[in-house]
Amino acid sequence: MSDEPGPHNRDTLDLLYAESCSTFRQYSQHSLTVRLAVIAEGLILLSACGYTIVEKQFYFLTVLSIFGLLFTTLLFLLHIAYLQAAQMFFQASAGIERRLGECETGPFNCYMRSRETKYGTVARRLVSIHATFTSLWIAYCLCLAYSLI
Repeated sequence: MSDEPGPHNRDTLDLLYAESCSTFRQYSQHSLTVRLAVIAEGLILLSACGYTIVEKQFYFLTVLSIFGLLFTTLLFLLHIAYLQAAQMFFQASAGIERRLGECETGPFNCYMRSRETKYGTVARRLVSIHATFTSLWIAYCLCLAYSLI
């Protein structure tokens, strides 16, 4: 029997740690893919908004702005779901590191200590993790305001 606390031995914890790291990487990749989709969506819809401004088609500008806001919000909710799932695996990996005795040196535990400093406030998250969404929301709101004036 193992001398480590809990029902799992070292080999089982190593396997669980490897699996949680792999799953965390997958969710991080999905989150990045959503951000890239938002950039593509922004380029396309904001180009269309610019064209409608030049052509003075303010009804279409209003429709495009509202659609952009809604679609960006939908992608943001998908992004948040990926971040929450990744956070769950992130915390599980940090817990496994603690059980393996790597509280101070494990990558997940080190990151957890610095994460709160980096992303602790809503303002910091809006200009870092959610910057693509924030910038598009602002752009679509400006287009919508311009179309209604």
